[in-house]
Amino acid sequence: MNESGISVEEAASFFHLVPEEILVAHDDLELPLGTARLQLGGGLQGHNGLKSIREHLGSDQFARLRIGIGRPSHGSVAQFVLDPFDMDEEIALSVLFPKIQDMLNEINRMPQEITL
Repeated sequence: MNESGISVEEAASFFHLVPEEILVAHDDLELPLGTARLQLGGGLQGHNGLKSIREHLGSDQFARLRIGIGRPSHGSVAQFVLDPFDMDEEIALSVLFPKIQDMLNEINRMPQEITL
């Protein structure tokens, strides 16, 4: 995951995409579990995979779907992000994902260009 930029760069090149046409979905420790946020660009907050993508694309102007996982109350952050979700967390995510799909569908229905 820390070298995600290699694959993203290759896919962008193959499909002739500019950074603004790319959506990266990723976990986010700064958002509570059950929260999602869609944004273009922004800070990378120490996320090594996002840093790699920025490095390989030469830009941070790609869309990001930030899916909150919260911070661990104790223990290693590295272990926390690698541990499987418990039953309550899986339920919360099963409620969140259809809402994310609705959000993305709404964006797809928006006009990409407006001419006056």
